Amino acid sequence: TPAKTALEQEWQNVVAAARKEGVVSLYTLFATPEFRMALDKDMWEKFGIKIEWMAAGGPINAERIRTEQKAKQYVADVFLTGPGPSWDLVKEGAFQPFTPPIVQWEPDVWKLKGIRSGDEAPEMITVLFSASIALTVNTNLVPPQDYPKSFPDLLNAKWKDKLVMHDPTIAGSGSVMFGFAKKNHGLEFWEKMKGMNIVFLRANSEVAHRLSTVEAAINMGMSPSFYMPVLKAGAPLKMIPPQEGILMLPIFIHVISGAPHPHAAQVLINYLLTREAQARYHSLLAYYPLRKDVEFQADHPAIDEWIRTAPRQVVVLKEDIIQWNVEEVKAGTARKLFGLK
Repeated sequence: TPAKTALEQEWQNVVAAARKEGVVSLYTLFATPEFRMALDKDMWEKFGIKIEWMAAGGPINAERIRTEQKAKQYVADVFLTGPGPSWDLVKEGAFQPFTPPIVQWEPDVWKLKGIRSGDEAPEMITVLFSASIALTVNTNLVPPQDYPKSFPDLLNAKWKDKLVMHDPTIAGSGSVMFGFAKKNHGLEFWEKMKGMNIVFLRANSEVAHRLSTVEAAINMGMSPSFYMPVLKAGAPLKMIPPQEGILMLPIFIHVISGAPHPHAAQVLINYLLTREAQARYHSLLAYYPLRKDVEFQADHPAIDEWIRTAPRQVVVLKEDIIQWNVEEVKAGTARKLFGLK
């Protein structure tokens, strides 16, 4: 149709401008070597665009973006992150509206259309993948008969000094798991957990390393993607879906307001939603593809088994729960309870 032709021509102009920019700055926690190498290669060969990576945790990159915005010294073009770190930035006007044209070209292939934040325009948030969170055990330390079936099982005295968790005082898998368990069992559950001497760590890689050694037996919630490096090194890990369910989190990607390379940013996001990219990168990152025409297949057999054999009890983390979780972090509930800084 004439409208479609006009849209395609407009997009070709965007791609041409992106080639002239030649670079895009990507702020993200999701920067495994395999993902970086593959995406670097694709963006250069397909579009002549080089990626400048800023690999750091979501809250750290969020603060970098705030600092840049306040100083009007713009460096970031794209922010790829979990729901927590992006939520306040949406309301602060840190992102510019962008609807990837592929969403309009292929309207019937998406499992999820998008997520709104209050009255903000939904096109300011693009959902790229979906991540799962459950309990994970070191099978050398936890025999099958002792696998935790629900959160209260973690209160068993045998797990004292053997639990590890992403820091719940910052937005991330730890804060999500803290809120999820509190929702199911009340704050009383966490008050009892104070005596278990949980080790809280701020880097997902440190959590994965600690769990892959004899330093920890059980991790309370983290996406399988962060286990990929230690699994490939032979770590004896297994994901255990608790009776309360597996949490599914949307992974967001944004164009930053004031981005120095806005066209390259748009091309990167649109490419990551193509069938080719979704099929390739979801397996490298161990995330669920957003497209209906891409079947889940992880890049490691252990993760593939976890996902395919997991119970169907899945809890989708919707916007009201995300907002509640962000407010919980701001209120400092876990910080006060555990005496964390």
